[in-house]
Amino acid sequence: MGGRPLTLGRAPTNDVCIQDDRISWHHAMVWFEGGNLWIKDLGSRNGTHIDEQRISAPAQITGASKVRLGPELQLELNVVGEQSMDLPLAFAIETADGSLRYSIQTDRFVIGSSPDADLRLDDGPEEAAMLLLVGMGEVWLGVDDEDHPLEADEPFEVAGRTFVLRVADQVHAPTAAPEGERYNYRLEATLDGSTGPQATLLDLSGGTRYVVSAENRAVLLYLLATQVAKDREAGMGNTECGWIQDQTVATGIWGRGSKGKDTNSLHVLVYRLRRELKGAGFDPWFIEKRKRYIRARLAEVQIT
Repeated sequence: MGGRPLTLGRAPTNDVCIQDDRISWHHAMVWFEGGNLWIKDLGSRNGTHIDEQRISAPAQITGASKVRLGPELQLELNVVGEQSMDLPLAFAIETADGSLRYSIQTDRFVIGSSPDADLRLDDGPEEAAMLLLVGMGEVWLGVDDEDHPLEADEPFEVAGRTFVLRVADQVHAPTAAPEGERYNYRLEATLDGSTGPQATLLDLSGGTRYVVSAENRAVLLYLLATQVAKDREAGMGNTECGWIQDQTVATGIWGRGSKGKDTNSLHVLVYRLRRELKGAGFDPWFIEKRKRYIRARLAEVQIT
């Protein structure tokens, strides 16, 4: 285990590949949160079991837990050394020559010419780039409503300037803002609107209201809202609440034939939706991405 969740299953894209026909393509996910180890079944056919009980919601694992995937694959927890397993990574941004370093203290870090930018530039766009910390040690670089993951020590360019992402000392680890504070949005979504799928986004702070009626975009928001509602009902914490696999979303939008669509199709859809919502006055980064996962950070959801 490292600083991000591990996925287990037969698919080659999993962190742990299991060559057993009784294990599902994407079977389970394991992660650390709040000092505890958690496991979640990903809709597998033969189930995930703890102490011989099949789980239907995220559940904690202890050193004494008997964890089984499918009919007979047993897992056990081994704690190695005395390191804290819930220590979040802290990050910093350096200039290319290493002369300046900027600590990232929250889950959003703005680079631009705005007076409120965390790293202020003398010229260029007010928000030239956004660094997004999505938990479990992942950092994404967002520019023009598009984003991609950054690795530690990887140089990147913003407004003609080169910076490098660094792992900082574990003194002031980033603190994720509560969802209700940063994104005080309510999403109402249905598949049976008057003209088909429809999603309505409401800013509970400012009162801005916007209706998304384009079918694929509305279905995407419906799927994201449904996952948020499901995870909250299961008692999942904010760090992991709402994450849904890219392939599951693609299947929900384009049907079983979506396996023919590559991940770029979903990427383009998310980009266009973010651009639309930004034009309507919303912060587009409430739609977050993680490697192979996506979610919406929302204060309230209503599914009909």
